[in-house]
Amino acid sequence: MVDIEAKARNGRTLDSAVFDGPAMVALSQDAAKLAAEPVTPVLFRIDRSGKDRQVTAILPTLPSDYEGRYMTCYARIGQHGSASRHWWQSKTRPAKPAEYAELKAELESAPFGYRLQVCQRMTAAHRAAFNAIVKARAS
Repeated sequence: MVDIEAKARNGRTLDSAVFDGPAMVALSQDAAKLAAEPVTPVLFRIDRSGKDRQVTAILPTLPSDYEGRYMTCYARIGQHGSASRHWWQSKTRPAKPAEYAELKAELESAPFGYRLQVCQRMTAAHRAAFNAIVKARAS
């Protein structure tokens, strides 16, 4: 018998000894569904100044306009919006996990259901994915 250490979505450790055959099949089907969901890269940023320093989630692969000038962003106040690269590079700093935990939980729960990959910086791969979406929209 193989002992599998797994965690439920609520973070609790699952004991494989308590699962029977149908439960293991259901668990593997759930894992397959989760693996098929797209992963969305995200940069969590916080305002550099001001008394109400807002945390913003920048989605670097999702354009918010047809010209490709702005990325989609999300903040608890204001919800979905647009962000220029200049804005988030000059007016914000990377947020710490404790600062963005609530916003991350909100984006990962219903109705959004994002499967997030937290990134520290925008990469060439992010830019390529962004540009591919802009190009597809233009054609």
